[in-house]
Amino acid sequence: MGYTKWTDELKKRVQELHNKGMASPEIVESLYAETGIYYPVRSVRRYMNPKQQQPCSYTKKMDYFYSVRKMKV
Repeated sequence: MGYTKWTDELKKRVQELHNKGMASPEIVESLYAETGIYYPVRSVRRYMNPKQQQPCSYTKKMDYFYSVRKMKV
């Protein structure tokens, strides 16, 4: 499996299919039928609803650590 660039059109298509009520495995099958390229389910889930993406707890902790560190200097 190689790297596939996610274009804006492809991301919008994933969101459209998700808004129709399709689950991520169904979206993968639909994209494969349309493009002939297999997209991993995990990658599809990332673009299903991008507004819900939040930084992980580790990133939040490190951001806090560096912000406090800068204040003390």
